[in-house]
Amino acid sequence: MIQGCCLAENFGAGKMSVPDFFCLNPKYSTTRIVTKEQPRIENDPSSKVQTELFLPPHSQRQGEGGLRTNGYFKKTYSNKPLVSVITVVLNGHKYLEQTIQSVLNQTYDNVEYIIIDGGSTDGTLDIIRKYEHAVDYWVSEPDKGLYDAMNKAIMLSAGKFLYFLGADDSLFNVLDKISDALTDDFKICYGNVRKRNNTIYDGKFNLYKIFKRNICQQALFYPRNVLIFKGNFNVRYDTAADYELNLRCWADKKIVFEYWPLLIADYGDGGVSSQIKDKKFEKDKAMIIKNNFGAKYHLLFIARRHIVNFFVKTKTRNLLKKILDFDL
Repeated sequence: MIQGCCLAENFGAGKMSVPDFFCLNPKYSTTRIVTKEQPRIENDPSSKVQTELFLPPHSQRQGEGGLRTNGYFKKTYSNKPLVSVITVVLNGHKYLEQTIQSVLNQTYDNVEYIIIDGGSTDGTLDIIRKYEHAVDYWVSEPDKGLYDAMNKAIMLSAGKFLYFLGADDSLFNVLDKISDALTDDFKICYGNVRKRNNTIYDGKFNLYKIFKRNICQQALFYPRNVLIFKGNFNVRYDTAADYELNLRCWADKKIVFEYWPLLIADYGDGGVSSQIKDKKFEKDKAMIIKNNFGAKYHLLFIARRHIVNFFVKTKTRNLLKKILDFDL
């Protein structure tokens, strides 16, 4: 039985006297629970993230569409948190269709899918239009880079939790398994990803490990409230703004990171963030740690960097690992 087509049973008798939701199409995760009730947007001017249903007009826009443009909307219900899946793409026709299918084939019912295209000139728009009857909102227009596009998507998302899926990645059928854990407005949940070479990235993180490397973005589920509280991705950084955000969140005692030993996605490892080192972030990293964690951890980070440089030069990597493999 497809869950979204038995709404009264799933949402519980008596919980909602007059249901405002219905099943538009049982085939897709994004069309099993929709509403014609347009959300009321009431932005707090002090919020670091503002919400919009549609992007403002753009002189170079190549297209816009999806369920939202046809009057179908999404929201969170008491026992069905809305999960917004976001894909940012530019000339990604090679793998995009399998990425889209991996979202639409989820068995979880309350899924919103947003695609932000940066003005593709290959076959990307043809693929998006092929599935626009099951995509909540898509737009194609120039942007100022990866994280500018992702910030647009955050602004457009209605989900209680947000998940970023690359245009060459595939989401495993995990949303049904983890939806019960998506409850806390200040708990970031993360698992593992499988790279295209079949290696698994990257287990449970501690403070030492987050200083050393980032949690893969395709492993993370962000509560929307965390992004409202901490703000958007910093567009100063070309490929490491998600790392900078994760460091800010890890340092905040109000926010919890919870690890699940679960494969979340097949990670294509072909995006710019995995191929190009962000020189501005590497230059700023010590200061980011100092500003968020304090002087003590800043000194530890600097000391570790010097130790790493020494042992790399002397080619004693195994000894380095034994010395540094501890939780700060």
